[in-house]
Amino acid sequence: MKAKEITINFDNLNKEGLLKVLKEDLGFPDFFGMNWDALIDCLSSMRQPEAGLSEVFLDDDEFLIINCKNFLQANFETDVFLDVVQFINERELSSCGNSQVLLNLIP
Repeated sequence: MKAKEITINFDNLNKEGLLKVLKEDLGFPDFFGMNWDALIDCLSSMRQPEAGLSEVFLDDDEFLIINCKNFLQANFETDVFLDVVQFINERELSSCGNSQVLLNLIP
């Protein structure tokens, strides 16, 4: 399996800041809703280029690693972000048997 990686520094990062970084790094469209549901939609579509919800695409044998520096220093409830990633992975595991998004927590 292959991976694509992005790194985000969560130090004092708020929810809006996180969504903005993900939008920029992954090429979400201008109409990206800047909310958790929109994040689920865009991350879930990374294997479907025809959806037009991301400029970064994953082949069936690829996954996305999000390197999360200073994760515990974030300025929002990170458990919701963890829930988003878990939801995406559970859906992906049930359809094709592979996780799509992996989090690497870096102190």
